Amino acid sequence: MSQLSIKQPIGLFVGAVNALIALSAIAGVAAALLAAAPLWYMLGFELVILVAAAFGLLIAMGRFSDGPALGLLCIVGAVAAGSVLGDLSTYLANPIRGPILHVYGKGGMVELPITLFMTLRLAAAGLVALGAAWIVLSRSPRQALASLWRGLVCAGFLLLLLFAVWRLRSHAAGLAPLVRTLGGITIGVVALALTAAAVHFTIRAFEFGRIHDDLPRPG
Repeated sequence: MSQLSIKQPIGLFVGAVNALIALSAIAGVAAALLAAAPLWYMLGFELVILVAAAFGLLIAMGRFSDGPALGLLCIVGAVAAGSVLGDLSTYLANPIRGPILHVYGKGGMVELPITLFMTLRLAAAGLVALGAAWIVLSRSPRQALASLWRGLVCAGFLLLLLFAVWRLRSHAAGLAPLVRTLGGITIGVVALALTAAAVHFTIRAFEFGRIHDDLPRPG
C-alpha cells in the first residue's frame, strides 16, 4: 500500500464514513441555527466536526499520506468529543437529537443522557477508528499491537487508580492536612504519568501506519 486512496477499499470506506459525518455536521449546523433559540455551543462543535470530516476526506484521497492512521485517530477524537460536548451543551434541546436511549447515574449521581444523535456519531467515529486500525495492522501488526497493549495497560492502571481514589475519598477526611496534601500530589503525579504513557503508546501504535516507512532512506 504505497498511498491511501479512495480507489482502495479501505480508502473508499474511510472516505464514505467521513462524508456521512460531514453531512451530519451540516445538518447539525442547520439545526443549531434554526432552533427556537440558536444553539451557539452546538454550532461551534458542529463546525469543528465538519472541519475534521473534511480532513478525513482529504486523507482518504491520499493527502497527508505520511501518517494516515494517526491523522484518522485525531479525527476520531475530534468527532467523538465534539459529538458528546455539542449534544450535552444543548441541554436536550437539540432538534435532531432523537429519543433518549438511556440515562446513566440515577440515584444521586450525575446524569448523562445518551441520545440517538450522539450514538450515531460515536458509531461513525468508531468506524473511522477501525479504518485507522486496519491501516496499521495491514503494515506493522506486531509492533502496533505491542505498543497498543502497553497503552491499554497504562490506561487500565489509571482507571484503577481513579476508582480507588473515588472509593476511598471519604477516608481522606480523617487524615492530617499534610498527609492529604502529600497524598494528593503523589496521586496527581502518578495519574499524569500514566495518562502520558497511555497517550504516548497509543499514538505510537498508530504511527506504525506511516506510508513512507518502507521507502529507502538516503545513505
